[in-house]
Amino acid sequence: MTVNFAALVHSVSTKTKVLASIDIITDDPSSNTYCDLSSQTNRDTLMTSMAQVINNYGFDGAIFDIEPLESGTTWLPEMIQQLKSLTNKPVIVYSFKIVDQGFGYGWTASYLQSIAQEADYVEISLYDYGCNTISAYQDKVLDQISRVQTAGLISQALFVLPAFPDNLNPTYHNSMIENIAIAGPLVQTLNTGLFSQEFMTQNEYEQYLTLFGN
Repeated sequence: MTVNFAALVHSVSTKTKVLASIDIITDDPSSNTYCDLSSQTNRDTLMTSMAQVINNYGFDGAIFDIEPLESGTTWLPEMIQQLKSLTNKPVIVYSFKIVDQGFGYGWTASYLQSIAQEADYVEISLYDYGCNTISAYQDKVLDQISRVQTAGLISQALFVLPAFPDNLNPTYHNSMIENIAIAGPLVQTLNTGLFSQEFMTQNEYEQYLTLFGN
């Protein structure tokens, strides 16, 4: 008997969307989530397996978190198309930051636009800027919002708020500067998301509900 996991959640909250997460590391073979996605065979196997999980367990869609992923990678749109054709469910893609020069943890606006043509939503990360002041961090957040607006993707963008401890990325993240209380008001009227919810403190959760609970 197959349990429709999403149905169990929906029975408690009809508004909640239950997504299957595809977390892949592409550059570290020692990682337990490593997969060589340059291989068509590997991609086909992954998408077929994920489609079975989504369909059998009633997930509402999927979120792709593939790191690092170079701006311009041609197989990502194909993977999105393949999974959507197998499930007829929405796909969200974690897409780092918008940058001028694309790299493994930053995409150009044109590449993000090409991904947004296939995905239902794209996530923009608002953390790990290595800023030394709150004002410098706010400028970075506002810059990302402006880039998303210029790219015409504001309705598809999920701005991902920082909610995790410093020791996860001590070089670039300072929770006294990068946090929900500072970033949240800047994106309060826009779509948003959360990062590493399992690390959220009660205070952070209350801040989030105050800003986005309605």
